This record gives sequence, C-alpha cells and structure tokens, in this order.
Amino acid sequence: MTEFAQARALFKDEDARNNLTHAGEFGGYRERIVGALIKKFLPKHFSIGDGFAVNTASSRTKQIDLMVYDAQITPTLESAGTRFFPYEAVVALGEVKSTLDYKGLRTAIDVMRENKRIRECAPHNPFPIRPAGLSESIVHHLTTVEPAEFNKWRDFTHLEQALSDFKNGVTPSTPTESQNHKSLVFNPKYFEELNVVSFLVCDQITGFHNMDNIRLGQMLYTRDTANEHIGFNLILSIQDGLILHSNRLAGGSGLTPFPKHRNYKSIISILKAEPDDVSHIVTFVSMLLHAISRTAIFEFSPLPYLAQLNETVRTSTKFRNLYE
Repeated sequence: MTEFAQARALFKDEDARNNLTHAGEFGGYRERIVGALIKKFLPKHFSIGDGFAVNTASSRTKQIDLMVYDAQITPTLESAGTRFFPYEAVVALGEVKSTLDYKGLRTAIDVMRENKRIRECAPHNPFPIRPAGLSESIVHHLTTVEPAEFNKWRDFTHLEQALSDFKNGVTPSTPTESQNHKSLVFNPKYFEELNVVSFLVCDQITGFHNMDNIRLGQMLYTRDTANEHIGFNLILSIQDGLILHSNRLAGGSGLTPFPKHRNYKSIISILKAEPDDVSHIVTFVSMLLHAISRTAIFEFSPLPYLAQLNETVRTSTKFRNLYE
C-alpha cells in the first residue's frame, strides 16, 4: 500500500499532461510492485512475466501486465522482445491500473472477460496434469452427477448422451462421440478450475465508497449462462477494498474467487477497506493463491501449434511441394 502511494509521488510532474513523468515507466513500476507481492507466495514451479497468451486456434489475448504460468513446462517463445505463453501453462492473467472511474472499470472487466476466452480451445490432452487430483475430481463428478443437475440451465443438451456413456463406461466409437467425450471432460463452462484466473489491481476506484453493495453488485453482476464462466475473479482497489464473489447460493461456504461453482453462478461480494486497514489486500493475496492452486495446467505439445503452421504453409502461394 505504501509503495503504491509513493509511486505517484515518484513520477509526479505538474507540467506533464497526465501529471506524470514517463507514464510508461510509472505503469511498469506499479506492475513490479504487484508482481513482487504475488511472487513471494507462489510455489517454485510458477513464475510471473508479461506478454501474450496464445492457443492452438491461433487466438491470443491482449497484452497482459502480469502473467502467472508454470515455468517448468513453458517454452521460451519470443519475438522482437515480446513473449508469448502457450495457454496450457498459463494460470492467471492480471492487469494493473491507476485510478478507474466506473466506465474505466467496466472497460477493464470487458477486457478481462475476452482474455479468459483463451481457454475456450480444447488442449491436446483434455485431462489436467496439475494440480494433483483435479483430473480424478472431474472424472468422479461426471460419474456421479445427475443429468438434471448437470444440465440445469440447458447449456449441455448436446452432451447428455456423452454423459450417459461416460457414467456407463462406454468407449467412444465415432469421431463425433470422441469429440463429445473430450468436450465433456474439458468443459470450462462447467468446471471453474479449467479457466484461467483473471484479476485487476488498481490504486483507486472513483466513487467506490459512495456506492452500496446492491448497486455495485448490480453493475457487475449478469445472469448470462453463456458467458458467466469468463467473469472476473478478483478486483483489488488498494485504497478502497476488494470485489470478489460468494458461493453461498451454490451451496458453498462463503467468499470465493470463482464467478461460478460448477454450474451455479456466484454472487458479487464487496469488502470495503477501513482507514489504516489492509485486510482487503491480505484477502486478495489469499484468494488469488487459492484460485491459482486450483487452476488446471495441461500438458504442452507443440504439435497442435505446428498443425496451424502447416495449414498456413499448405494454403500459401509462396510454397510449392517439391514434386508438384
């Protein structure tokens, strides 16, 4: 909190248009402050960088300020000083801002939602290799959940037969059945652990303390079953408080960093900071680490990425087969 407060004074310039000297360096300084805080508590196999997350469908996120990834399985993909991270190994996407008004907050949330779509592309191996026990947990859930509960919002009608086959141990025998089987296991709309974590840290949100929980919740909450799985996880305002979720309506025990709990939408929860209180920062770090520790990491394979490259080569007029 002190470092954030000192950062603006360090770069302040009354003659500059935005009252800052070297605004880019100011932004980088804040990002390093947040990154250093998070890194203190990360397990050894995680690291933090900045750049773009990419997937096997040739999609990529916007530039990410703080990318938490599994360094043990992440290859170094760099071009002109910019790093690219395969989405299989990325667990969290973080943005660091200064002061946000409500329009700026809405825009930031929209960007966070779009960035989380990077995980809507199924990995080569749909069973997570980390954290330990997640694959088994997914299999157990699918073999025990009732169809009516699984398809409560009628989102997964196309997977009902696949669920029945899965519960009965039927091996897929056609390409369509195999695809549905894979979509059943890798289902980010249902299993919250399969999405990346998105978080935002800012210095201040204008008018935060003048808004009550109901009005702020109404601004952030949407009952959109098609997109609610890509909702933000955590929003920390250093000066104001923490915006996160509660899963009590889904049978949970209380505060959670996840916008969904299985197929149930969480509700927005707001922890407002009192003067000289840092409990919202402590809660943010705790919830972020909890979310990261539960987020799926998948086996990285270059083959799906090369398949996209091969298709580009095959359809390009610049390349000809040797014996054409």
